[in-house]
Amino acid sequence: MSSSDLKRWSGLAAMLAGTLIMISALLGFLRIDFAHLSEVALTRTFTFYALGYLFGGVLLLIGLVGLYTDQSEVISSMGAVVFLTAFLGTALFVGVTWDQAVGVPSLAREAPELLGQDTPLPLGFRLSSWLFSLGWLLFGVVTLRAGRYPREAAWLLIIGAVINFIPRPGTEFVLAAAVVWLGFELFSGRSSRADTRAPQGTRPAGRRTTEIRRTRDDLNEGGRRSRAPRGFADPREEDTRRLPGWREDEES
Repeated sequence: MSSSDLKRWSGLAAMLAGTLIMISALLGFLRIDFAHLSEVALTRTFTFYALGYLFGGVLLLIGLVGLYTDQSEVISSMGAVVFLTAFLGTALFVGVTWDQAVGVPSLAREAPELLGQDTPLPLGFRLSSWLFSLGWLLFGVVTLRAGRYPREAAWLLIIGAVINFIPRPGTEFVLAAAVVWLGFELFSGRSSRADTRAPQGTRPAGRRTTEIRRTRDDLNEGGRRSRAPRGFADPREEDTRRLPGWREDEES
């Protein structure tokens, strides 16, 4: 399988991940009463809600790898650190969704009092959510600077990550919409044709060095030609012009 095919599959995974998370976010915001979670957790709506987040998170890991690989040539080494942060945060997010899909219904049957509204959210869950949001916030900044994707999509990802710092149902919707947009750009191959959108400061150093060297050589070439006295032949051009007043008989 070629690298272009892998990128297309990663783009498709990102699109599916964002779609599933958006659907779950809407279900959580419109149909689930978290104040009575011990009762809601045993319904079919909550099952769809939890599984949407779980499978969406797994696909989001695949999509994140493709989105980073597509930009790895035009971002600095700091981009790798940002990618690892986003990947770790997303992996913890998958762990939280797994507990939500499996652990919460079990608690609702065995110990419903632990799901009461007054029960504080464990600190580990909060830290996982914050790291997830921080990782995607930084990844949005890197994507914006790289310039391979539309600036609007990168800004939407940044805004969505900031909103997701708020622990409320449905706050993942904006971030997921940005992931769908970026995934579509990767899947359709538009990002590979977006080098003209990239600012000059983000081009690889090797390319900039080559362009500077070519420009310097052109200037030196032009300077040497401009200093040649009029009437003298340029030995590089094999010019057969003669000095003023040259007589043919002097050749003999």
